[in-house]
Formats: sequence, structure tokens, C-alpha cells
Amino acid sequence: CFMALVLGVILIVSSNNTLGALEENNSKVAFANELTDAQMDLMDVHTALYKAMNWKQTGVDEKIITESFETALKDFGKVKKTISTIDAKKQGVDPKVIKALKGNLKAYEDSAKQVIDFAPLDVSMANIFLNDCQSNFIPLDKNIGLLAAEASAMAEKESNNKFFPDHQEDP
Repeated sequence: CFMALVLGVILIVSSNNTLGALEENNSKVAFANELTDAQMDLMDVHTALYKAMNWKQTGVDEKIITESFETALKDFGKVKKTISTIDAKKQGVDPKVIKALKGNLKAYEDSAKQVIDFAPLDVSMANIFLNDCQSNFIPLDKNIGLLAAEASAMAEKESNNKFFPDHQEDP
């Protein structure tokens, strides 16, 4: 009877440790997935801006152009929410990386809004801002991707360390 009690306690403690490790790992995986989704949403934003400007230059109905810009703004809102809510400490990420990423996000947002604001007024000027938008897109996309890859690698490493402590990584 005493032995069954001891085994029960060991099983409960072991289960709690495993559940805690799973929850922590799931959090890291979820973070990596959120960043990947944000990167895909950013690509959708950028594509919508280019499509709208192309349509603007070819005389497509303004309603379609406006819908494309609205889609871009909606998708950008999702990207902005993901980036602005990153808790560097919780995710184990250097706060300087997050600060730089937020700076990239702001620069892109400013140029994208200028494209949208100028498109109905002056297509040539809107295209200049679209070029600026492209220049801001490149580092933003790259940094979101790098952070997503880092988060994914951290989740995998943490998982291996917790669940396979004797696992040796290849040199």
C-alpha cells in the first residue's frame, strides 16, 4: 500500500513536470506561428498595395481599388497587433530586436499610408511612395522571418532539452 502511494506521488509529480514543459513549449511554437502568420499577412498587404496601384494606373473601377486598399489596411492591422504585443522577456528575445522590428513596422506603415492617401490625388506621387514602401518592406519582412526562425529554433531546442535530455545535436 505504501509502495503504491509512493508510485502515485512520483507519477503525479512527473505528469505535472511534463505538462508544464509541454505548455511552455506550446507557447514558443505558438509565438513562432504567430510571427509566420504576420509575415504572410505582410506579404498580402504589400501585394494588395501593388495590385491597387496597378489597377489605378490602368483605369480599373475605383471601388475595386478602394477594396484592395481596405484589405491592405485590415491585414496590416493584424501584422501590427502581432508585432506590438510581443513580450521580449516572455519569449526570450533581445528587446533591441523587438525595438528595431517595431521601427521597421512604423516606417512601412507610414509609407503604405502615403500610398493610400496619394493614390486618388496623384498616381505619380503615390508610386514614389510605393517605392519607399518597397524599401521599407524588405527589412521588415526579413526581420519578421528571422525572428520567426529564431523562435522556431528555440522551441525545438527547448523541446529536445526537456523531453530528450540525452539528445546530442549534430555539430
